[in-house]
Amino acid sequence: MTNDDLLSEAVLDNAAWCVGVWRSHGLAVERRLGLVACVGEPPRFYPNAVAIDADADPDAQAAWLTELAARTPGSMSIKDSFAALDLAPAGFTRLFDADWIGRPAMSGRGGVAAPWEWRLIESEAELTDWEVAWAGPAAAGAPRVFRPELLADRGVGFLAGYRRGELLAGCILTPTGGVVGIGNVFGPYEAAVDIAATMFPDRTIVGYEQGEDLRRAMDCGFHRLGRLTVWSRAGSPSNISDNLS
Repeated sequence: MTNDDLLSEAVLDNAAWCVGVWRSHGLAVERRLGLVACVGEPPRFYPNAVAIDADADPDAQAAWLTELAARTPGSMSIKDSFAALDLAPAGFTRLFDADWIGRPAMSGRGGVAAPWEWRLIESEAELTDWEVAWAGPAAAGAPRVFRPELLADRGVGFLAGYRRGELLAGCILTPTGGVVGIGNVFGPYEAAVDIAATMFPDRTIVGYEQGEDLRRAMDCGFHRLGRLTVWSRAGSPSNISDNLS
């Protein structure tokens, strides 16, 4: 699989995850011009639209997103998956840039470190505990991001890592096509990579990171696939996260 193929797979995997989260909140989904978008306000940390086609016309995409922004009140954010759009004329600013990353199957790491006990989240109560562990104090009194409807999606796995019975690590794994997406990592990064490689030994692991998390990913055998940009309109930084899968 070429680098461009892996980039496309990573983007589509991430977009499928966003669509699943939108739909778990009862939001309809619209697809056009190489974009997917939700109809209505997305949950906290999630974008309103995601670019999914590297060959799409960026000018046409920007024009439609400008139209979408004009009829969307309040905050708004766009995941520009190929860093190809100019949304400044529509009132957006760059919230952050990041790198898509991929780790070839079974390269380097593999095999879960002994101190960790990993479990697949299966109940609503477990999911609540997982979200609190992931979000920390920000979860207190805030609307739920991850609804129990996601537990019925066989294309999604919430993994919780325990040490001495305490939930201290976690990630979300989303297998699609020939890859498995990893995101929303908390706790030791290498432990999350280990469980992903153990559960999906024949798949390339993909995702996106920036800053210190990107450095950790590179230390775990990932390489860069391409750049992305997240654009936001006034008030939207609280509505998007660089931890998304």
